[in-house]
Amino acid sequence: MAMEGLRRIWLIFLLGPFPSLLLSHAEEITEFEWPTVNVFNKGPYSVGRLDIPPWGEDPLKPLLVAVPTAKGVYPVVMFLHAYFPIRNYFYWQMLEHVASHGYIVVAPQMYDITSWNTTDEMLDVASIRGWLPRGLVNFFPPYLAATVKPDFGRVAIAGHSRGGKVAFGAATGLFSPPSFSALVALDPVDGATGHPTIPPLLKNSRNSLNLKIPTLIVGTGLGPVEYRLFPTCAPKGLGHADFFRETPGPAYHFVALEQGHQDFLNDDVDFVACFLCECKTPLAPMRRFGAGILVSFLHATVGGKGPEALLEVLVNPHVAPSSWRSRSLNLLAGVKPIPPGWSMG
Repeated sequence: MAMEGLRRIWLIFLLGPFPSLLLSHAEEITEFEWPTVNVFNKGPYSVGRLDIPPWGEDPLKPLLVAVPTAKGVYPVVMFLHAYFPIRNYFYWQMLEHVASHGYIVVAPQMYDITSWNTTDEMLDVASIRGWLPRGLVNFFPPYLAATVKPDFGRVAIAGHSRGGKVAFGAATGLFSPPSFSALVALDPVDGATGHPTIPPLLKNSRNSLNLKIPTLIVGTGLGPVEYRLFPTCAPKGLGHADFFRETPGPAYHFVALEQGHQDFLNDDVDFVACFLCECKTPLAPMRRFGAGILVSFLHATVGGKGPEALLEVLVNPHVAPSSWRSRSLNLLAGVKPIPPGWSMG
């Protein structure tokens, strides 16, 4: 079974009060099986795959695009991959899952091998973001170009590991004006053990990051674990908990305690996921969870469905489908409040 080996969900609200509904139900849902929420399964849209080569202007980055094929106008998500040797297509199963719920997901191949400095990547993100409205649809095949419209007024940025850090840098406008409506970081890292990559983002000060958009952070319990002779993949002091601490609200933090740093990847690259980092196979449960919570967050923000879309995941204790019954994700969750005057959508 896909969820074998995963125990139970512990939902603990570390910070409140957001919103009163969550606070009032916190104790009664302290322990429950993961709810039946269709975001954890593929959505209703068929998905096409586009492999777009470098387009002849800076930055020269190939793009992997997951796009719904049904007629409609869809928000856009940029997704940034982890450090070498991870490739953008290693996430195809997750990207397809997200796109099937009504999002156009654009995943650049940011580099083959790169340096300790992430500045160029943050600048490249800004360049790609600027190119998308004028260039993306030119690569759509005719049957898509006539009916599928990206909504570039609703663009989220997401990233995994080093890509999560780069997403944070782009969202804060570190080197260019921010142009994103929501931010998602999957097990983000600000560097290797004891050594931040350049430029360091974390300041060891609560709520210090210059973020003005809703933020979702997903961490893993095995990311900081020493594995073989390699440095930890998501070291304490530079990882998801530190990013959450320094992110102002509204912010959401989920930690899959028994899962590994690379467990978001495709099934066919599980050997990569498990070579450098402690992992938990099969990868499908964590990938489905990561994609599902990402979809819920997108629904609540750029998807325009309001915060109820995310609240449903947090407080819905309905009986799970048979393939998930009696198996669930050992999870910690934290929520920071929405500041006065904020709108999630």
